[in-house]
Amino acid sequence: MEVKEIWAVLQRDPKLGETAARMEFLQWVLGLPEGVSAREAAVRGLDDLPDRARTRSAEVFRDCLVSCSWPASPGRRGRRRLVH
Repeated sequence: MEVKEIWAVLQRDPKLGETAARMEFLQWVLGLPEGVSAREAAVRGLDDLPDRARTRSAEVFRDCLVSCSWPASPGRRGRRRLVH
């Protein structure tokens, strides 16, 4: 499903909760074609969405997309993990 389709479903039904929004986000991420960056797809999806949500579930879905669109942190360097 495309981001706009998921958004429309979540906007239509105010009874859908945060769990439904997170499940839809996970299905969307796992359904991306191989080789497609989740970050880039999230950025493109956010461009198509309005700034405000009418339901809490749509707001949570949008928040998930925003979190996914942030660049990855570089991580820790110079530390080795000890294996016992």
